[in-house]
Amino acid sequence: EQIQVSLQPIVALSDSRPVAVEALARWYHWEDGWLSPDRFIAMAEKRGLVAALGEQVYRRAMQAVARMSGTNLAINVAPSQLQDPEFATRLLSMGDAAGLGPERIEVEITERAFMRDSSDTLKQIHRLRDAGISVTIDDFGAGFSSLGYLRRLPVQHLKIDRSFVRHVDDDNAS
Repeated sequence: EQIQVSLQPIVALSDSRPVAVEALARWYHWEDGWLSPDRFIAMAEKRGLVAALGEQVYRRAMQAVARMSGTNLAINVAPSQLQDPEFATRLLSMGDAAGLGPERIEVEITERAFMRDSSDTLKQIHRLRDAGISVTIDDFGAGFSSLGYLRRLPVQHLKIDRSFVRHVDDDNAS
């Protein structure tokens, strides 16, 4: 129970209206205090626990968001989770149990998941899309994706990596 779920608002640029929340895992360690997600998620991946961690976060976030009328839920999915042929089925089942329909769920996948060019990954993404879940590429531009490659991917949204936009206003080179 040390892992906590934070719901970070996602707002529309046009009117600053909240349209969704993103579920983020946070860990307060009794000795070390708040641990960086980069640190504990890497530990979970190394130990083969990222799927269990993700599903714990998904269940809790789905239960909370199901009670928030008109709010969608964005969740992060690790590349290794997409290698599991039952992932989409379990995710849909969790949403159903929480009372959160697939049209209110968005999965965020880093471009690293697509770089493996695995047919298993694409099958899972198509299953999610066919069920009504939207798919977003998270941190686009942090790896090696190109805009040409992007056209071939079955995604609805794109989140550009902060390294691209952090200093846009003060970049004299542009």
